[in-house]
Amino acid sequence: MGTIRTYIALVSFFGFYFALIVIGNLLYFTDLGPLIGQRGVAGFSIHSFAHAGSAGYWLLLFLPFILTPPIAVLVRYAASPLVKLAIVPSLPKSAYAILIAALYSYAALSLWRADAWHLLLNAQDHVSAVENRFRLFDLLGFWPLVVIKSVLFSMSVYGLLESLMQKHPFWKIATAFNLIAMPAILILLNMKWPLVLFYVAHFIAILMFAKRPFLPAILFATMTFVSYFLISLMLLRVTAGPATIAVNEISRPIATPTKQDAPKQETVDRVTVGDGLFLSANAVINRMAQPFPFYFEIFSQSPHQCGSLLGRILRRQSPCQPSNVVYAAMFSDRFAGEGTAPQPPHVTGFAIQGWSGALIEITLTSVVLGLFAAVSGGTGALQATISVMGAVTGYFYSQLPFEGPIIYDHGVLWWGVPLLLYGVYARVATK
Repeated sequence: MGTIRTYIALVSFFGFYFALIVIGNLLYFTDLGPLIGQRGVAGFSIHSFAHAGSAGYWLLLFLPFILTPPIAVLVRYAASPLVKLAIVPSLPKSAYAILIAALYSYAALSLWRADAWHLLLNAQDHVSAVENRFRLFDLLGFWPLVVIKSVLFSMSVYGLLESLMQKHPFWKIATAFNLIAMPAILILLNMKWPLVLFYVAHFIAILMFAKRPFLPAILFATMTFVSYFLISLMLLRVTAGPATIAVNEISRPIATPTKQDAPKQETVDRVTVGDGLFLSANAVINRMAQPFPFYFEIFSQSPHQCGSLLGRILRRQSPCQPSNVVYAAMFSDRFAGEGTAPQPPHVTGFAIQGWSGALIEITLTSVVLGLFAAVSGGTGALQATISVMGAVTGYFYSQLPFEGPIIYDHGVLWWGVPLLLYGVYARVATK
């Protein structure tokens, strides 16, 4: 278990990447491929992609398994002195209580001002539910989302770990409160993954650090499973009536979307509970796996159309974003230009700068995962929190570009910097 704790970020990255992207792309080449794929994109067939199944296709798909382990292990040993920096005293209970009260108050006030409850409930179908989510995020702004999806998330994990290690009534009460308050707040965001990932993080924390993990681990695994399907059914609005949506009918090799690609109008029948459950289960395979052949096809035919890595580092305006381009190629709906179909760092890097971009991005990602390995595996609650949040970061790296797990509203930066500052303060105060 000690090795798993140390490399939990790497294990999480590989596990989620294989489950969410690799399995789907293997299935698309089987007889089940059209049945599965067409539930995500109308007319989908892997054989419509001229470059699918090529040597480059498979190399890009399996690139993380080739390069990431040796780089991460090397970085872990090179950065081993950072282990001492990660030994941070636990937060005093009074400081935790004050901090949690302030953060929850800020989050609740922000959601109330944005009328989150009304936006969650008044959507009549899945399209208006997505529109309301975009509106909610616009009304909330960046920092309330940071507090909810990064800071409060990590503080809840920390509270659970303290309750596992100290057995003090305060931490048990705090954990019980977090397990009620955080899901309520995350549901108001009108998204699946924040709540599902919340339960996954607590499942990992219990599995790695509880003395008797079996029953509570089963409980959180069940909550993860149930919450995914319940929220999926809610977002699909299973009681909604028929709606008309525009989808792309794919009948030729995919290139960059053009205005000549006329969307096919299709009437979606009433979504029953059974249909909703099937669509939700199918989405586990398609959501991240299906964009991959689009990325490889589009950016093999039209490389560098979205600028370069250097341009992005220098903050030059990019002509396009790969995730927007691919979304528009997959779906012709009202969200084209705003909807995104993200992919992991090496795939995004390939889209921006070809193979050199893929190699650069997967190398940087491996370095970050190696740094987590260097500072993970400690026995204190804050060190354990780093390990668990490293697993969360590994999850995000399985489906977002390199900068996403660092600077997005759920990023490492927002919980890592306060932890670093507290560590510096604690060291100075104890001298």
